[in-house]
Amino acid sequence: MEDFRASVISAFPDLTEETMDESPWASPLYGNRECVIAAISWSRSTEVSSVLLDLASRHGLTAYDPQDQVVYGIEGERSR
Repeated sequence: MEDFRASVISAFPDLTEETMDESPWASPLYGNRECVIAAISWSRSTEVSSVLLDLASRHGLTAYDPQDQVVYGIEGERSR
């Protein structure tokens, strides 16, 4: 999970006072050993979500989109 979070931050800076203008996050990233929670600003949701899904797949992780209630599996599968 740490490698995934590092990859996400490498692609998009975490939200801080210094990165507010460039960061796509609505709030700072939250992460622990089991998950990373990313609240994406609506204006950048299409751009960022595709990158997150790609990174999750590369790291063998499952992703969940709470807006659409969709789970994305390792192979990019969708299920509701």
